[in-house]
Amino acid sequence: MGKRLRLGPRLRKLVEFCALHAHTEYGTQMIADALDISRQSVKQYLRLLRGAYNEAKGVQTGPSGAEVFWTKKIGGGYVHGVKARFEIIDENEF
Repeated sequence: MGKRLRLGPRLRKLVEFCALHAHTEYGTQMIADALDISRQSVKQYLRLLRGAYNEAKGVQTGPSGAEVFWTKKIGGGYVHGVKARFEIIDENEF
């Protein structure tokens, strides 16, 4: 079983977006538009999500948060993607 991330509603929306667009590259503006946030907030949320992943992972071997929730510069902008399979579970469902 994988690690569980405890996320607030805004980061959860980002993860939901990533899950819906798995195996796809998407631009910062595309995420910003989908979540109704600024491009700068997208960058901040991705940084927080990577940190939450690294914290949940601990010292175990495996990919880092930056490898799972990746960003690369292409041309004049950035594209983002996810290199993982995951499921979203509400804790109050248990």
